[in-house]
Amino acid sequence: MAHTLIGFLGRGALDAKTGYRKTKYRFPDGIIRETPFFSMALLQYLKADIENPPDGMVLLGTEGSMWGVLAESLAKTGENEEARLQLYEAETRGRVTEEILASIQPIADRAFGCPVRMRLIPYCRDETEQIAILKTIADVTPKGRVSFDLTHGFRHLGMVGFMAAFMLERISDATTVAGLWYGALDMIRDGVAPVIRLDGLMRVHRWIAALDRYDARGDYGVFADLLQEDGLDAKKTTELSMAAFHEGNSNILDASKHLKPVIESLAQPLEGPSGLFQKRLQKRLSWVNQKDRAVQQLALAHVAFKRNDYLRCAILAIESIVTRRCLDSKLDPWKTEHREQVKTQLNRMANRSPSPAAAAYFTLNNLRNALAHSAPPKDETAKQLLQNPKRMKAELQAILKEVTFLVKDG
Repeated sequence: MAHTLIGFLGRGALDAKTGYRKTKYRFPDGIIRETPFFSMALLQYLKADIENPPDGMVLLGTEGSMWGVLAESLAKTGENEEARLQLYEAETRGRVTEEILASIQPIADRAFGCPVRMRLIPYCRDETEQIAILKTIADVTPKGRVSFDLTHGFRHLGMVGFMAAFMLERISDATTVAGLWYGALDMIRDGVAPVIRLDGLMRVHRWIAALDRYDARGDYGVFADLLQEDGLDAKKTTELSMAAFHEGNSNILDASKHLKPVIESLAQPLEGPSGLFQKRLQKRLSWVNQKDRAVQQLALAHVAFKRNDYLRCAILAIESIVTRRCLDSKLDPWKTEHREQVKTQLNRMANRSPSPAAAAYFTLNNLRNALAHSAPPKDETAKQLLQNPKRMKAELQAILKEVTFLVKDG
């Protein structure tokens, strides 16, 4: 699998002969490397990863970045001297081009010990330029593992790099962010600057993305790996995934059984980013603590309504009505024959003098059939609702209010 290091090149008025000031950097494991350019030290450090060391680098800078000074720092005596001089002159005018950069490609490849893709980016002054930078990163970065050096460049480019890291993961399932790195020259002490890993922020971002996916699909199995990383027992994360599977199939009984041990574990504080989102996750799983199965189904119907999943909302609302009547009639709501018996009763009542429960059941059933099938519905009301999103939402919200009274408060 390819592993690419992406870095930014800053600008400044350093001496063309001495190049970047050499700095000692201490990595998290205590290793110290001295280098005029942090990306070089980081690249060599990451190459010690015998499983998947970087095999390429992307170096990004503006027309006025210190390309010439970089070339002087990397070049051997007399190496590509004419190209280096041309590049340094272009840098001082802020007129570096990718054609000129190509002339020092051999210097960069030799010094870094791998192919280096040098690309120009705009100054990130507005949305157009910000998108252009992200597009450049996406176009030039191969699929695989990606590490980011957020050290050099304008201060705001670190934020662009941070965003680019997660953009790459989203636009390609085959890309994974391996690490976010920062050489903290401004924190230097006793001549040594610490190297900071920002992977904690990366994990927080993944939690945020997981919450977004849950809110869109209702699959809390997306939290399983994140929770396990922060210490939740692997058996419990398996229970979470199983619960998500059963809930997705409207099997509320088995879903709740699998969720209960997870909820018990979540009563204890979690470490890492999971601790930041623990209460939020507990709230999303709180339907399990409702007083009975009918109210559990109703709670999930409301969740489906909030994410505009009207078919699932209708199905769960119907099932909550049936479950409530089963429970009130001392029938077993998990026996198919008992549920069918109740549904038959509700249909008969709807055709005669409908009770509120029968009327809600009848409307929801027609709506569910209309949503589930591609053919136009026979029911005129359902047909009109399918043509009017605002009316659909308002009608379903009104029905849910009635069902809530019947199931929870009635």
